Amino acid sequence: MITKYTDYCLICGRPGVERHHIFKGVKHRSLADADGLVISLCKEHHTGNMSVHQKKELNILCQIIGQLEYEKQKCAEGMTEEEARESFRTRYSISYL
Repeated sequence: MITKYTDYCLICGRPGVERHHIFKGVKHRSLADADGLVISLCKEHHTGNMSVHQKKELNILCQIIGQLEYEKQKCAEGMTEEEARESFRTRYSISYL
């Protein structure tokens, strides 16, 4: 999980959350699980009218956060920032930064 506050929505802070995989598709969903790139969202921000599935900007923001967290983890493991960015691009076939 990207935040230690897994019982609260990452967007609004409400309790009572659902897990959201930041990256779509069968392949990327399993990679997101393996990399811990899952966030907690309340029902409104997960599947409601103001959700990451309805609002493109909110979805892109979550993807940027996911990539930054991935790169942060890789840098903590000893990669340079450039190596971490390239690792993300290779693993997910895209960059959001």
